[in-house]
Amino acid sequence: MDSKQKMLDYIDALEKTNKNMLTALQKLLGYSFTVEKDARKSVIHIKSERVPTHVPAFGKPLQEPNLTARLVELITDMPEEKQQALVRDLEKETSKGARKHHRKPFIMVVDYVMQDRMYKDFIQDISAGGLFIETSQSFSVGQNVKLTFPLPDHQEHIKITGEVVRSTPQGIGVKFKMADEDQEAMVKSLLDTI
Repeated sequence: MDSKQKMLDYIDALEKTNKNMLTALQKLLGYSFTVEKDARKSVIHIKSERVPTHVPAFGKPLQEPNLTARLVELITDMPEEKQQALVRDLEKETSKGARKHHRKPFIMVVDYVMQDRMYKDFIQDISAGGLFIETSQSFSVGQNVKLTFPLPDHQEHIKITGEVVRSTPQGIGVKFKMADEDQEAMVKSLLDTI
């Protein structure tokens, strides 16, 4: 067998493998496909269809058509300019809802305890849901923290627990774990004054 024939056999085997993979995808996910050949190349067109409700996805039976497949179909049928506009609109929409609570700048000393060790740093900003502490210490997301910091009049202190939800080289984001309505009221009162 010459090298040209070996190459043709190899290409034919690849095409069969790809076709078998596409057939498996079709059965599993409900996609249909067609293969168009010309003298120079093979082009595979994949069109999404409704996924049968009895096909499990990640171990769960599907209750409705595959929304992702439908979105992919609609988006791929759009002209590129409309796709780019859609991406811009989606990015704007997701950035609007990125935070549940509005942050306010609040530079204040904070004492906090993590894993039986006490630290003292500065709060940079605060919201009804949490705060950001500027620190050079390295903490892990998920760690619990006990916070104590003064109100602006320095006559009362807020004592509250939280959880590290973000850790960066600049500091940590802490989500409050409100113990009662008094804590919520103190944080709301603080936010109203700043």
